[in-house]
Amino acid sequence: MRAPWWSTTRGDVTLACAYLALLAACATGAVGLAKLPWLDPANPALPWWGFAAALPGLAGVALRHRSTPAALVLVAASTLGSAALGFSVGVFVFLFELLFSLVLVAGPRGPRWARTLAAGLSAAAVGGTALSGAGLGAVLSSALLAAVALWLPVLWAGDLRLADRLRAAESERADAAAAAASAREQLAVERERQHMAGELHDTVSGHLSAIALQAQAAALTADEAARSRALEQMRAGSVEALEQMRALIEVLQAGRPQPEATGTLADLPALADRARAAGHAVFLEQGHDGAGLAPAAEAAVFRAASEGVTNTLKHAPGSALSLRLTAGPEPGGGRVSKATDTGSWPLVLEVENGPAAVPDSPDAVAANPAAPGSAGNGLGLAQLRSRFEALGGSLAAGPSPSGGWLLRASLPQADAAAPAAPHTSRAGLGSPTTQTLPTEGPAA
Repeated sequence: MRAPWWSTTRGDVTLACAYLALLAACATGAVGLAKLPWLDPANPALPWWGFAAALPGLAGVALRHRSTPAALVLVAASTLGSAALGFSVGVFVFLFELLFSLVLVAGPRGPRWARTLAAGLSAAAVGGTALSGAGLGAVLSSALLAAVALWLPVLWAGDLRLADRLRAAESERADAAAAAASAREQLAVERERQHMAGELHDTVSGHLSAIALQAQAAALTADEAARSRALEQMRAGSVEALEQMRALIEVLQAGRPQPEATGTLADLPALADRARAAGHAVFLEQGHDGAGLAPAAEAAVFRAASEGVTNTLKHAPGSALSLRLTAGPEPGGGRVSKATDTGSWPLVLEVENGPAAVPDSPDAVAANPAAPGSAGNGLGLAQLRSRFEALGGSLAAGPSPSGGWLLRASLPQADAAAPAAPHTSRAGLGSPTTQTLPTEGPAA
């Protein structure tokens, strides 16, 4: 916001030049000279003495915003000098400027000093006129002159000071609003960056890890059928990873909408098959078919299962893997012990793997970069935990009693009905609570 002329040094210099022209014209024409006893009115140099006394005050006007204390001293000196030389125009100009500057630029106590000085000089002028025996007209004229010369600058500068304060407050509010908008924009960018990193990790990293392990299994096995299955899984995973990568690239392009969360509970058998193709014995127990779940909740459960499988492929190759999805109390006292406040049983996913079957040797780690000798950065679990917490659920991961690793995630269900009859993509409908797929051994 641009400052008005009275609040800038350029405005001060312009005003000082205007005063200079006015006072020079008065001195040239000998205008505004009072007849004082100690002055010789016939002296032709008298007007120029008054003009010389005005020069410090003009410098003070030019310095009003740059050096306020010095400006006030110079203006006060010219006021007294002009009064001593009978230069009434100079007295009026510099007394006006002195009061004006006290209110406008002299700090918090300046307005009080200006009002005190204006009140004292007004009382002296009106009282002196009345005590001199002049008539009522002279007293009224003195009061009017005091109002114009003394109180006008005080009131005028007070309005300008208030306007300056309001303008400064508005400028501060505008700056604060701009800073807040910038912070919100940066936060939105950071959140989107984190979200895209999570999406990239969840959708692509799992496929690439599975492909790496499947390639190793295919290279080590002598079973042609097992090698063929591993190659088919690698191709399917590669195609799916490319499709998801293409979708993420489209999101990054301007004007492209963000894709909906992908992955359903119907994809769990395919996820288990991917782990089997990498050489894991997989046990899948699916006790919910996804009926009644919001797409975001169903995708979160699938992402958690995918993360657990991916971490098993990376850090425990060859280990036994168990995926359990339950939506109610298990017979004989299961893991889910009570219903939620809404009366429905929470949906619980557990992904557990045993100890790694691949020896943790330098040769094994060199042959398999994703083996137990490598370490993850925890990004996937952190993203998943945030996703589940946003849906009102929870996620935890840690060592299991069997010496492996256990990932456990739970979500509240929207309805209080009994769990839906589960199904899988391989074996059709099972019992009302769980569907157990046949256990298969390693592909190699």
